[in-house]
Amino acid sequence: MNKLVFSSLKTKLFINILFIVALVIILVFQPLAITSIISSHQQIKSDITHYSRGSYDLLVRPNGLKHPLEDELGIVPENYIGFGEGGISTDQWTEIKEMTDVEIAAPVASLGYFTGIRSNIGIESPEQSERVSIQFSTTDGVNHYPVGKRYECIFLESPKLINDFIDFETLVSNNELLNSCTEVAMFPLPQTYNLLVGIDPTEEQKLTGLLFDFGKSGWGSTVKTDLGLSKASVVPIIEIVSEGGSLEAELEIDSIEMRAEDTKKIREQFGLVNNPNDIGPTEFYEKLYSPEYQDLFSKLSAIPETNEKIIKIDLGSNLNNFHQEALMVLRDGTVNNMVPDGIYTGTIDLNSVTEYYVSGQLKYEKAGDTYKVKKINEVKGIPIYRNIEEKGFNLQEVSIDDSKKSNISFIPDPIGKVEVDKEKQQQLASSPLGIYQFAPVYYKDIKSEKLVKMKPTITPGSFVSVPAQGVTTIEAANVIKGREPIDAIRVRVGGIDHYTEEAASKIKKVAKEIEELDLQVTIIAGASPQKLEIEVEDVGLVQESWTTLGASGSIVGQWNLTNLILSAFFFIVTIIYILNRLFFWKIDRQKDISLFIQLGWSKQSIYKLFRTELFLLYFISFLVSYPVLLYLKIWMDFEWDLFLLHSFVGVILFVIFFVYIKVGLWVSGDSKGVKYRIIRRSRLLVIKNLFYLAKYIRLPFIQMILVSTLSTFVYLLINETVNITSVTLLGDFINVQANKWHYILVASSYVITGFALIETLISLINVREKEIRIYRTLGWKKLNVLKLFLSEVAIWSSISIALGVLLSLTLYGMLFSLTYKVLLISVFSFICFYVFVLLISYIVVMRFIGTKSASENVKVVSVVNDLITQKK
Repeated sequence: MNKLVFSSLKTKLFINILFIVALVIILVFQPLAITSIISSHQQIKSDITHYSRGSYDLLVRPNGLKHPLEDELGIVPENYIGFGEGGISTDQWTEIKEMTDVEIAAPVASLGYFTGIRSNIGIESPEQSERVSIQFSTTDGVNHYPVGKRYECIFLESPKLINDFIDFETLVSNNELLNSCTEVAMFPLPQTYNLLVGIDPTEEQKLTGLLFDFGKSGWGSTVKTDLGLSKASVVPIIEIVSEGGSLEAELEIDSIEMRAEDTKKIREQFGLVNNPNDIGPTEFYEKLYSPEYQDLFSKLSAIPETNEKIIKIDLGSNLNNFHQEALMVLRDGTVNNMVPDGIYTGTIDLNSVTEYYVSGQLKYEKAGDTYKVKKINEVKGIPIYRNIEEKGFNLQEVSIDDSKKSNISFIPDPIGKVEVDKEKQQQLASSPLGIYQFAPVYYKDIKSEKLVKMKPTITPGSFVSVPAQGVTTIEAANVIKGREPIDAIRVRVGGIDHYTEEAASKIKKVAKEIEELDLQVTIIAGASPQKLEIEVEDVGLVQESWTTLGASGSIVGQWNLTNLILSAFFFIVTIIYILNRLFFWKIDRQKDISLFIQLGWSKQSIYKLFRTELFLLYFISFLVSYPVLLYLKIWMDFEWDLFLLHSFVGVILFVIFFVYIKVGLWVSGDSKGVKYRIIRRSRLLVIKNLFYLAKYIRLPFIQMILVSTLSTFVYLLINETVNITSVTLLGDFINVQANKWHYILVASSYVITGFALIETLISLINVREKEIRIYRTLGWKKLNVLKLFLSEVAIWSSISIALGVLLSLTLYGMLFSLTYKVLLISVFSFICFYVFVLLISYIVVMRFIGTKSASENVKVVSVVNDLITQKK
């Protein structure tokens, strides 16, 4: 019997080798697929558990204070309190803080944009007659806008007629510089506006680790006493050292050819006296408002320079937000803090500290696939994109008019600084504090696609959201804003280490308890930052960072769907292949069965022979697959027990073999009827052949549909999964970590289908051997037979592949929206698979068509001899 089995296997050596290779692929890649998909799923869950929880879990806000895009897109802006109107009382905050499961309840109240204490900037002293001018500007990173007027001072070498210690006499462009440009150039710094928020120092320290000490006093307390503002509350402010609004300066220094003798002549022509005891003006500034002064200043400005020096200065890093120190610019452009020495004097201007602005939300309008933000207005040439409202009173007015003292209810008092890390770390989880540092906003150049980091301008209505640059207490917020000053409370739930399903349930429970206080609760745990592209008027395309709610859940769900579909399709393709292979194995053995029966073999003997043959093929495949799997396990370091899964897949295949041998081996499906009527009516030989051979090609037909669906749909699904999940930093990280075995499984499906096609075509050639001989007898050449066979394959394979592509588009359309790109990918997938099938068909038919070789006949004779011997 054994000799007979081996002789039988040798007659179909090529087919049997293909079968063994295909089974090895299934036995190797099915465990790898299961392992990789399980590992990928566990890795995704592990990453979600580890990275999905930020510094807090719940964002509590008053009802109706959502940003308009939150419900539409499920996202929250980083600066969700920059436009806050309040709405949560300190009593409600206390009630939340005292809840059993609440670990941290950190309130935040947006109070507005304040200018703080202003100072000035000095320029290193001149060495000869020169003109010194300065123009301040602000930028959003793309466009530059001038701030205020251009200041100019002209220094002339002094003839020393009045005071021997004065080296230079000065002329100024306007009266603001009268007390600034005397012996050296000094200019007032422009007003910058900085967001002030109220916090609770204890809860904020728990949340951020920052220490806030409000137990000090500064210039604000002094001003309250000096102006007699007994009813005003002192608001202590701790400055946040971080990147705020942008301020730049262009300093121009022109040396001019003017000596002391020239200055003396100009004085005489201008009518200045040289002796202080004489009647008449002694200094140029005394005639500042006269037409002669303006004329002289214009003439001096027009004198050609002997040397011009332009220094561009970025003052952003030198600015303090609420208590600006005087600055000093050296001739090489270096900026330092000014050291007052009698010549240089730092100013302290508190006149505007009680004037502030409150700002509204950015208004986003839908514009096709993106959003657009329009410019609302301009303030002194600087565009604003938010509605702003001016509040408060100027202290200079109060100092002049005592009746206005009652209007001043508070005095800002800068008392210290707290430094936050300058570099914002890119966090996979998103819990926007709404205070400190935000993710950068970028301008995107459409042509080059380069990203340019944007900056907030110094106006309260800047498009770029400004982080808070100062904090005060909630008690002070009550004074400025009223009885319900709190805009948001950031809640961290206690007793949670990682963001697990149990943790998510606990967070939802606490959220419901807080909602019972008639407050709006947004679950931030499981969220992640997302980039949103926006078209900004007068700027262009801008990329903002928003918080995507529920990011972790959507990531897990999307990848679970992808893995489930891929696994199911690959398993079905595998089963179809085995059934197809066994079906053609039975067809190939029909002649052998007839011969065995003629020789007097019983059914049981034939069954035993074929069972032994099939199981031998199976065990060879199983044994060959083992070392291959062992090598892959060592090489790729899989954590799961591949061999347990290998055994599991092997048992499933064994059961399929056993059931088929037991039940399907003797079942005949050779029915006639409608099929033959269609064959007789058809005039085309190709169509007749296809209907006649329908039972032979139905399983390969189904397999091609499945593989075509698999290759197209899975590619689209993986791409869509990556596109959907990668909009957030967490999703992008998960996608990078995700396993690449998805594409290997698709490739394996192609290989198995290729083997099935080869076996199908060889079997069909064997079945149609008599038909081929008739064609050759009628004078057909090999090329004619090849053309007929390829025409048949081209028809049924194109139909099956097209049905697969249509099925994949249908499934994809049920989950996502169809686009031109999806259609193009589907067409490309159809072409690739179709070419693959035709190429294999051409090679196989060319190789096997025609009469059998002598060696094949020898093999058949050998088998017959073995049968006769076995019978004896």
